[in-house]
Amino acid sequence: MPCYDEEENVESLVREFGPIPADRAIFLLRQVAHSLADAHARDLVHRDIKPANIYVCRMGLEFDFVKVLDFGLVKARNMDGQAELTGGNATIGTPLYMSPEAVERPNAVDARSDLYSVGAVGFYLVTGETLFFGGTVGEVLMQQVKSEPERPSARLGEPISPDFEELLMSCLAKKPAGRPASARELEAALARCSSASRWNREEAENWWRRFDAARAETTLVMNEEHPVPA
Repeated sequence: MPCYDEEENVESLVREFGPIPADRAIFLLRQVAHSLADAHARDLVHRDIKPANIYVCRMGLEFDFVKVLDFGLVKARNMDGQAELTGGNATIGTPLYMSPEAVERPNAVDARSDLYSVGAVGFYLVTGETLFFGGTVGEVLMQQVKSEPERPSARLGEPISPDFEELLMSCLAKKPAGRPASARELEAALARCSSASRWNREEAENWWRRFDAARAETTLVMNEEHPVPA
């Protein structure tokens, strides 16, 4: 089994460091799309893609290595082509990242539902905020079905890479037909974004070196403030 030296889920990453640059978001989302392409090729739909299920790791000499966790909310599609839910007919998934069809027709989603969730995760990565807000789960679910998503640049208050923003907005199309046709197509489209090459292995390694140094300094300060009794 691989040994992960350090890891953070992207929800914690954004909470700790704030919105991340579009180029790094692309680097991470390409790996998410690759993982989903593999699952979809096996006729599996994840159904719960969200920041807390996406881990960014330092694994040996690999930096910003992504793990997508919690596969298994849906089994292989049955003979009728309907998704077999592991939790019966209950709403499954996380409302803040659920596709409209997962809200309205949870037994009949396909792989493009996961792509909507990837778009919502991408929105969170670059803005530091969720796509929709609501006082209740019902309010959030209604917005997923009815409300048009805000553009990330408008929420952030500054421009981001235009082609990347357009790709995120296409993932967030209310109708599945308006989204990329597959996770493999999404991965390829992310690779073509103009800022895709700006975050690479060297940039990732430098970030993790700084992260390790900051963690070490924090630990040292905490130990000095709260020494272990002899």
